[in-house]
Amino acid sequence: VQHVVRFPISKAVPEPEYCAFVAEQGFKVAAFAYNINIAGGYAEYQMALSSRDTGAERRLAQAVAKNENVLEFRLIPSGD
Repeated sequence: VQHVVRFPISKAVPEPEYCAFVAEQGFKVAAFAYNINIAGGYAEYQMALSSRDTGAERRLAQAVAKNENVLEFRLIPSGD
């Protein structure tokens, strides 16, 4: 699963904290990349995630949607 999440620059969650949050939802972070867009005012994290838990995607989507600091997020099946 590919996961992308955007935060306002001033409210971006630190990488270790966000990775721990993702793990709580049943995923392991396989790769992590950053994009800071100064003009757009956002920080974007891009991750490759893995899980054998069939409910993990739904849990992550619901948990991320509850975070008022998230501007946008995506979960994209990787077709493994």
